Amino acid sequence: MDNFPQTLAENNESSKVPPDIPEEPIVVNEIKYASFSRRFTAYTLDSLLLFVVTFVIIVLAIKISGSQADALDPINILEKLDVIIWLVIAFNTIASVGYFTIMIGSGGMTIGKRLVGIKVIAQDGSEVSYIKAFARYTGYFVSAFFLYIGFLLALIDSRHQTFHDKIAGTVVVEID
Repeated sequence: MDNFPQTLAENNESSKVPPDIPEEPIVVNEIKYASFSRRFTAYTLDSLLLFVVTFVIIVLAIKISGSQADALDPINILEKLDVIIWLVIAFNTIASVGYFTIMIGSGGMTIGKRLVGIKVIAQDGSEVSYIKAFARYTGYFVSAFFLYIGFLLALIDSRHQTFHDKIAGTVVVEID
């Protein structure tokens, strides 16, 4: 019993923190939510990429579908304009669903998000599954339905979540 501190004062002296350890807690992996402007920039880059791919594929399809002489003839294109517009809309929708679902589901980043340094994660910090990525993409339609208010929600939300993020249980964070 001789080795134990005899008084409360001696006990307090022996339990003090050594001076080289900071008294403030060390913050590890602090989450910084992506700003509206970074998210908008990433979405714009992704949309441009999808537009270019869609445009190239549709032009190639038009060229292949007709004879070389009249495939890109302005009169011929005007006659088929309604079909071309529906093809562009259909192809772009299918390509967008695939692109956003696969890219977000396989690492949380599209090409646009990677370029601006942001990533989609689940609210608990885990990776986003393909099911959540698909739910998030289909939520884009809900976010856009009434004057894009679902997207603008990111401007006032404390975690910069849009309506489609809330539907899917995701957040977008900065990675750089």
